[in-house]
Amino acid sequence: MRKSTTSGRLGGASQKTASKVGQLSHEMQQQLKRLLLTMSKGEKSIERQRQKLAKCGKFEPYAAFMRVDRDENGVVGSVEILRFLR
Repeated sequence: MRKSTTSGRLGGASQKTASKVGQLSHEMQQQLKRLLLTMSKGEKSIERQRQKLAKCGKFEPYAAFMRVDRDENGVVGSVEILRFLR
């Protein structure tokens, strides 16, 4: 029976990644953990706000987007967000 080379490569890659994570100092692992937890909390908060907006009948996402997209190129960049917030 022939072994799949694709699964063998993926397994090896995940083992290499795991060994590299093991090479991080305990302090670096803790910092990484705190970073990921902070990011997760931020994502949850954003999702709650999105759900609140979705329940608001008067909120129009496209109109809000167009208000922020001041150069009207169909993309909202960080500079436009900062200008909108000022």
